[in-house]
Amino acid sequence: MNGGGDLDSTMQLRGGTDQTLIGNVSDRLLVSAAIQNATTATYSASNVFKLANTATDVFTISGSASKTVKIYRILFYLTATTGSNATIKGIRRSALNTGGTSSLLTKVTFDTTNAAATAVVRSYTANPSALGATAGDALTFGVYVSGGGTIGSNPFSLLIENTTQPIVLRGLNELFAVNMNSVTFAGNSARATVVWTEE
Repeated sequence: MNGGGDLDSTMQLRGGTDQTLIGNVSDRLLVSAAIQNATTATYSASNVFKLANTATDVFTISGSASKTVKIYRILFYLTATTGSNATIKGIRRSALNTGGTSSLLTKVTFDTTNAAATAVVRSYTANPSALGATAGDALTFGVYVSGGGTIGSNPFSLLIENTTQPIVLRGLNELFAVNMNSVTFAGNSARATVVWTEE
């Protein structure tokens, strides 16, 4: 405390339970457990898979009819038989892909008390027969895909994090895709993970 009775700017308030009152009679702060314990439901999904020839969208997450989906992190690793330069894109779409061969991925909750996830995550081993309308290329990377066909041989990662705002999907028809720019990677092995919240 300083001489005037106010909290010093370097001090921290610690502890407090539900309904704790902090401060003087005329200007008090009520600590609510509902605020203290509030967290946002967080989920992840991942897979190991082979890409199609002339691969387009290979890993996607689409939105929800009931929740706002916020994408905080995407990791994507790829190796191939022969090392080569590649372009990888993160594409925002305003309509869903159709067709192709894909796996619906298991959605893992970070807290077992979370509601079931409503976003949809897919990995593709055969290209979508029709790609959804493109709203824009959000990310474009020039990368080197390691040869040798093993994940341990210096894979690259596509990473979305520490930005001022996550990628937000609103509604069933909004989709975000990892796209391989229609290039073939013989003997490839891909690993992908996405982390998102639902509010």
